[in-house]
Amino acid sequence: MSDFPGQVVAAGWHSMVLETGEMAQRRLPLTDTLAFTRTATAPALKDAADVVEVLARLTGERPGDPGRATEAVTTSATLSGEQT
Repeated sequence: MSDFPGQVVAAGWHSMVLETGEMAQRRLPLTDTLAFTRTATAPALKDAADVVEVLARLTGERPGDPGRATEAVTTSATLSGEQT
């Protein structure tokens, strides 16, 4: 959160709300307690320019991807990028 203070809108135990520059903010569910450990997320955070890059590294998605509905504000994905 401290690396991207203007792009992390909210953070809690169950999800993070991220400002990605899209029309709608993105919610990253944190429901899998073992998926987003420091060890698992450190590579995604290392040298990332913004939350869009972190989100792409964690989920395999990029804002504006044609396969993703632009009005969607929620993504549910594993660290490998699999949609759940």
